[in-house]
Amino acid sequence: DRSPSRGLGDVYKRQIVTAGGIHGVVTEYGEENLVISVESQAKLRIEKSSIAMINGEGTGTGKK
Repeated sequence: DRSPSRGLGDVYKRQIVTAGGIHGVVTEYGEENLVISVESQAKLRIEKSSIAMINGEGTGTGKK
Protein backbone atom coordinates (compact mmCIF):
# COMPACT_ATOMS: atom_id res chain seq x y z
CA ASP A 1 0.00 0.00 0.00
CA ARG A 2 1.12 3.53 -0.77
CA SER A 3 -0.33 5.07 2.41
CA PRO A 4 -2.11 4.27 5.68
CA SER A 5 -5.37 4.73 3.75
CA ARG A 6 -4.92 1.26 2.15
CA GLY A 7 -3.32 2.78 -0.96
CA LEU A 8 -6.56 4.46 -1.99
CA GLY A 9 -4.82 7.78 -2.57
CA ASP A 10 -6.96 10.86 -3.00
CA VAL A 11 -10.50 9.56 -3.51
CA TYR A 12 -12.38 12.77 -2.61
CA LYS A 13 -14.99 13.58 -5.30
CA ARG A 14 -14.11 10.39 -7.21
CA GLN A 15 -16.61 7.76 -8.29
CA ILE A 16 -16.31 4.43 -6.46
CA VAL A 17 -18.01 1.04 -6.41
CA THR A 18 -18.28 -0.86 -3.13
CA ALA A 19 -17.73 -4.62 -2.85
CA GLY A 20 -21.53 -4.86 -2.51
CA GLY A 21 -22.03 -3.13 -5.87
CA ILE A 22 -23.09 0.31 -4.62
CA HIS A 23 -21.97 3.14 -6.94
CA GLY A 24 -21.32 6.59 -5.47
CA VAL A 25 -19.12 9.68 -5.23
CA VAL A 26 -16.89 10.29 -2.18
CA THR A 27 -18.04 13.41 -0.27
CA GLU A 28 -16.19 12.94 3.06
CA TYR A 29 -12.97 11.05 3.78
CA GLY A 30 -11.85 9.88 7.23
CA GLU A 31 -9.20 7.69 8.83
CA GLU A 32 -11.26 4.47 8.77
CA ASN A 33 -14.34 5.25 6.73
CA LEU A 34 -15.78 7.62 4.18
CA VAL A 35 -19.14 9.02 3.10
CA ILE A 36 -20.42 8.49 -0.41
CA SER A 37 -23.28 10.25 -2.14
CA VAL A 38 -25.43 7.76 -4.04
CA GLU A 39 -28.21 10.11 -5.18
CA SER A 40 -28.87 13.82 -4.87
CA GLN A 41 -29.86 13.61 -1.16
CA ALA A 42 -28.74 10.12 -0.07
CA LYS A 43 -25.41 9.60 1.69
CA LEU A 44 -23.86 6.43 3.13
CA ARG A 45 -20.95 6.05 5.56
CA ILE A 46 -18.90 2.98 4.61
CA GLU A 47 -15.71 1.27 5.71
CA LYS A 48 -12.74 1.85 3.42
CA SER A 49 -12.25 -1.92 3.17
CA SER A 50 -15.58 -2.20 1.31
CA ILE A 51 -14.29 -0.26 -1.74
CA ALA A 52 -13.84 -2.55 -4.71
CA MET A 53 -13.22 -0.03 -7.51
CA ILE A 54 -12.25 3.63 -7.91
CA ASN A 55 -13.14 5.18 -11.29
CA GLY A 56 -13.14 1.73 -12.89
CA GLU A 57 -9.80 0.62 -11.40
CA GLY A 58 -9.78 -2.23 -8.89
CA THR A 59 -8.14 -1.61 -5.50
CA GLY A 60 -6.97 -5.19 -5.15
CA THR A 61 -8.87 -5.54 -1.87
CA GLY A 62 -12.39 -6.35 -2.97
CA LYS A 63 -14.30 -8.14 -5.67
CA LYS A 64 -14.34 -6.69 -9.18
